[in-house]
Amino acid sequence: MAKAGRKSKYCPEIVERICESLKLGVTMQGAAYAAGINPDTFYEWKKRFPEFAERVTRAIGESEESLVQIARQSSDPRVAVMLLERRFKGGWSKGEAHTVDQKSTVTTVNPAVLKAFSNAKERNRVTDTAQTTEKA
Repeated sequence: MAKAGRKSKYCPEIVERICESLKLGVTMQGAAYAAGINPDTFYEWKKRFPEFAERVTRAIGESEESLVQIARQSSDPRVAVMLLERRFKGGWSKGEAHTVDQKSTVTTVNPAVLKAFSNAKERNRVTDTAQTTEKA
């Protein structure tokens, strides 16, 4: 007896769409969404269809290769290198560890904003002084 449920979306067109996205450097999750499937389905297909898993691996390798070529040929390779560091952490990351403490809040203020505030008149002080003078 056949399995109940809807028909699989697995087809050459969707596989090609996923692989093209991966070649551009899109994440596996993003490639799945771009092809109109759930990421869970993507990972299931990798387990179920060895040829799909092989094409995905090849597409990711081609993406890395393209970024390396861009970085080597560009007069300003920073974007390509940044993508390599983020997309292919194992071989390209700087090895920097960042820890986030959830108990702390850090607020960064643009220096121009700080300068603007330092040059602004203090309204409350002027208002308080005027009210004190009127009461006297």
